[in-house]
Amino acid sequence: MLINKNTFSNKLLNKYIYWSGIITLLFILITSYVNYVNKHFPEQIYITEQSDTSINLSLPVTGSVHNTQNGTNNSLANADFSREVTFITGSPGSYHIDLHLFGFLFLKTVNVNVVDEKYVYPCGFQAGLYLKSSGILVVKTDSIESKSSGTITPCENIITKGDYILRINDEEINSKKQLSCKVNECAGEKLNIELLRNDEIINVTVTPVEDKNSEYKLGLWVKDDAQGIGTITYIDTDYNYAALGHPITDNTTGKALNIKYGRLYNTRILSIIKGQNGTPGELQGIIDYKNSTPIGTIDKNSSYGIYGTIDNSIVKKHSLSLMSVGYRYSVHKGKAYVRFYRNNKYDDYEIKITQLNNNDSKNISFVVTSEELLDMTNGIVQGMSGCPIIQDGKIIGAVTHVLIDDSRSGYGIYIENMLNAS
Repeated sequence: MLINKNTFSNKLLNKYIYWSGIITLLFILITSYVNYVNKHFPEQIYITEQSDTSINLSLPVTGSVHNTQNGTNNSLANADFSREVTFITGSPGSYHIDLHLFGFLFLKTVNVNVVDEKYVYPCGFQAGLYLKSSGILVVKTDSIESKSSGTITPCENIITKGDYILRINDEEINSKKQLSCKVNECAGEKLNIELLRNDEIINVTVTPVEDKNSEYKLGLWVKDDAQGIGTITYIDTDYNYAALGHPITDNTTGKALNIKYGRLYNTRILSIIKGQNGTPGELQGIIDYKNSTPIGTIDKNSSYGIYGTIDNSIVKKHSLSLMSVGYRYSVHKGKAYVRFYRNNKYDDYEIKITQLNNNDSKNISFVVTSEELLDMTNGIVQGMSGCPIIQDGKIIGAVTHVLIDDSRSGYGIYIENMLNAS
């Protein structure tokens, strides 16, 4: 028998290419599933005691449920998450689920927390915000027309936009005025500057430049505070509050403001500029910082909003009532409401939840369906971030963003993310 070596080699090569393609495709599919589960299945699940909660992943993922008591790991049940799985809870306790793909490939461990029913005061009213930065925020570096050497940029490649100036020559710097005085007093000597950059402390040396007015400068544009109007989402029974559902960021750097402290003030909304496709609307109001008494503190500026304490008289002033918290797996598509204050009273305006997502920020996608709210605002406007989202008589989230191209559509965050960040 004669065998054509070239034909034989080509067959082997074709088989190799075929099976390589199959293996590569399987690898891509498995990697996609793993990434999807890791992204969309949270590390923590909260379920209210004495309730039924359903989870539907529609993926070939199985989970073995365990609890640990007295140092013993007890296996309780196995769950197939390719179908809807219902958890029927009893008393508060903690469990964990080991997730596997196709029954054998370990993915992650998820903690399940059965918790007491929690109640908070849903808000939706606006407050004036004042925040003092921790250090002096650099928003721009610039050149200086020096007195004797032409144009100089003293901080070029040394200090950058987004840095916080903390100390100069070991002296803490707390205001723009203090910074300016310290630089001008140096008489041209080098300054040792301590910076906060991307959560890391670094030290640099810069020589100020004498300008044409005989003043020493660094060529920096800086800010030491921020102010505005925001919406309070909820107040808990200890009079701690959460607001906005997203961080307060600096417009020039796009980064969350690193705050030292802050204050809440009463505010009055004067007008509403309606949103238009391509142009977000906004709430316009006034805050008299100098002549009014703060109603609360701002202690934290996080990815999930701002947090602090608030005067207990606010609950009575706005006629707030306690409402139970709805955790993420009680949230479903369909009818819900956005709570919004106008003319010293609140109303709940109907929306339709169109999509749910378990990533970090844009958890809830919705469309405003209330004709009354559409007539008032044309949807969601700037300043409404933090408005509570209510479904089935429970507070489930807060408004965070409006779609620039469609002012009727917006995003929200799960309330449990805000609660956890507190």
